[in-house]
Amino acid sequence: MNIPVQILDRCISLDPTPSKRFCPFRAFLTMDKQTSQLEVITPEAAARQLGTSLHTIAFSETIEVGHVNWKFLASKLKLYDSNLQVKEDGIEMFDGEITLTSVTDYPKHVEITWDEIREEWSEEIINALREEVLSL
Repeated sequence: MNIPVQILDRCISLDPTPSKRFCPFRAFLTMDKQTSQLEVITPEAAARQLGTSLHTIAFSETIEVGHVNWKFLASKLKLYDSNLQVKEDGIEMFDGEITLTSVTDYPKHVEITWDEIREEWSEEIINALREEVLSL
């Protein structure tokens, strides 16, 4: 069975600790009724074939980071996503799949929001921020 490289690359990027033996695989398998050929497709392609759109579930957690300094936090988080974007009001990682924003009325806290596909990464990032706070 042929699996498109972009699907494999995406699966590897979603796992903070990919290995040759185990990496979660997120794709859909379709079968042509006439030829019985199997094809591996992306969730987006599957949704298009079904005439629907994808839905996601978002999660968030608020943690204390001491002083909110987006450039400093970004310097620590670039280890996980070298293409993260520092905005005036927070940080976007993995093309917006994980965001860090300030918390109104709590100047020492940030809210981390992620979708279900980045669950494993959220744990890594939360732990990294907590370790940074402990070292201050």
